[in-house]
Amino acid sequence: GAIVAVFHVLWCFVFVAHLGLGNRGLGLANGVSWTLRACLLSGYLWWVAPELGLERRKLLGLQREAFRGWCEYMRIALPALVQTCSEWWFWEVCTLVIGYLGSEALAAHTATQNVLTLAL
Repeated sequence: GAIVAVFHVLWCFVFVAHLGLGNRGLGLANGVSWTLRACLLSGYLWWVAPELGLERRKLLGLQREAFRGWCEYMRIALPALVQTCSEWWFWEVCTLVIGYLGSEALAAHTATQNVLTLAL
């Protein structure tokens, strides 16, 4: 994590300041940092796998054993997905409707939602 954080500053400088990509450069820097982090963590896991009693060939790929219990998992996951999406979409629709009331109402709604999010 710390190595990637140091390199993230470098990527931001290169993409934004040196190449002049602006906001697009920040997105690219973020993408490069997350990809680097995934590669470093995968490499570290590959390195320490024998010490943890894990087989390297099973470590980074999908195996048949990974799909055991899939139906039981989906019986819980799909209703939870519907519930979460419904809640998010409700608040998105509320924001769209409030947007028709004017900028002051939308600003008040946004401020209220930010305070509510921080309070929870």
